[in-house]
Amino acid sequence: MKLHPLFDESDYLTDALLARVSAGEPIEIGDEFEQIDLNFMLTRGNPYALLLRVQGESMSAEIRDGDWVMLDRSRSPQPNDIILARLAGGYTLKRHKPHGHRGRNGLYLVPANEVFQPRRVTEDDSFEIIGVVTHIIHQAV
Repeated sequence: MKLHPLFDESDYLTDALLARVSAGEPIEIGDEFEQIDLNFMLTRGNPYALLLRVQGESMSAEIRDGDWVMLDRSRSPQPNDIILARLAGGYTLKRHKPHGHRGRNGLYLVPANEVFQPRRVTEDDSFEIIGVVTHIIHQAV
């Protein structure tokens, strides 16, 4: 996996309305714009942030094929966090589910799509947690 650094600031500013839009009853919105840096908004300057494009359907109830996820490689996962894990030489996004008291009875990688089965991680597995998903950017359908 080739990593590309993300920077605290960039030269790529995007127009944003200084208004809120209703997801309920229609409301008036203003016409005043500001410039925002989406890179900084998503990373908050975190040098351990990584943006990844998702391929596959195992997380499709939450993350669809073609979506983007922002990963924090410095964050320790908590139960139920979505993580990027290296397992048996490959990489996968799954929900982090320790089993038993403090995970002493193992760890499960749980898909969001019920078609797929959870995967128990054992001591015999080549396994590493790469980071925790902090943002999901859905592609328009």
